[in-house]
Amino acid sequence: MAGIWVFAETVDGTPTPVVLELLTKARSLGEVTAVALGPSASKSVETLGKYGAKKVYIHEDPAFRDILATPAVDLLARLIEKDQPDLVIFGMTYDGRDVASRLSARLSTALIANASDVRKKDGGWAIVTPVFGGSLLVTTVPKAKAPTLVLIRPKAVAAEPAASATAPEVETLTDPVDTGKPVARVLRREKEKASGPKLEDASIIVSGGRGLGAPENFKMLDELAAELGAAVGASRAVVDAGWKPYSFQIGQTGKYRARHLGCHAAHGWNEGRQDHHCDQQGP
Repeated sequence: MAGIWVFAETVDGTPTPVVLELLTKARSLGEVTAVALGPSASKSVETLGKYGAKKVYIHEDPAFRDILATPAVDLLARLIEKDQPDLVIFGMTYDGRDVASRLSARLSTALIANASDVRKKDGGWAIVTPVFGGSLLVTTVPKAKAPTLVLIRPKAVAAEPAASATAPEVETLTDPVDTGKPVARVLRREKEKASGPKLEDASIIVSGGRGLGAPENFKMLDELAAELGAAVGASRAVVDAGWKPYSFQIGQTGKYRARHLGCHAAHGWNEGRQDHHCDQQGP
């Protein structure tokens, strides 16, 4: 049976939503191993097993939280050399992209990003990727050496617990982490105050562009979103201008939604253009 690995990002010991989606897909492809790194990662074991992981690697060194990508890449490269998995899947998150791209370079193997599906094909993998805003689907069959690395976009798979989940085998790692390299480090973390549903989880999104004219005009969208029970999003031009934080960005270079009812206000390409419309995206 194919060996499928999932890079299991956690927050305070809780797997992020995309990890549960990845596990749901992974267990349809083979025997699933999850790798959870960082402080309190051991708290994630029960949930990872519930969604199909048969084995979980745990390493709780704080360096995995405080140093960007490099410690995770070092450890994954060593584990992959030892166990030889066939496929490693990551969520299309900031951390997932950072780790997967560096790991691909380290291993000299294929990385397919922004995937919406992975299927078995002729002893390998067929990876489906949306292009041109989702109007076309491209299927890629990598021929590089194993393992193939795949970044799967959030909400591409509906997370479902395994029908017959069992407690996974757990291997706790204590390998020393090299923190002496010149690497990017996290200096501080700030939590934004949030109201309403999370953008990535919302069924309705009210989104604005630079045609609104000024950042204070987003108040109109905040009020509309409150009435609809919606989340507020923004275009790339808006977040680049500093009107909204980058966490509000939606679209191909922002946060993905597999299907939602979208109300888009003043997303025109030209300054001053005002256009307002609502549409249903996805089936």
